Amino acid sequence: MAKDSFIRQKHQEYAQSLRDMHFQLGKMASELTVAYGKPSAYYAKKAQDAIASLRGLLAETLYAEHSECDQDEAGPSYFTF
Repeated sequence: MAKDSFIRQKHQEYAQSLRDMHFQLGKMASELTVAYGKPSAYYAKKAQDAIASLRGLLAETLYAEHSECDQDEAGPSYFTF
């Protein structure tokens, strides 16, 4: 049981880290649009999309390993941005 708790805690930490990166990339995209125009913002947005994709993979992994997560408060909500 302690191992499952540890694994879920790590998943939550990774999800938070991805959420933070996603937010920072969105902020950078806005700043780059003003400073350098569309091309720089385009690449920041592509990186943000990649982070969102990683979030999806992390969620899939968690649910594959811990199907009970769908039924509790630690489920999908902590993977959203």
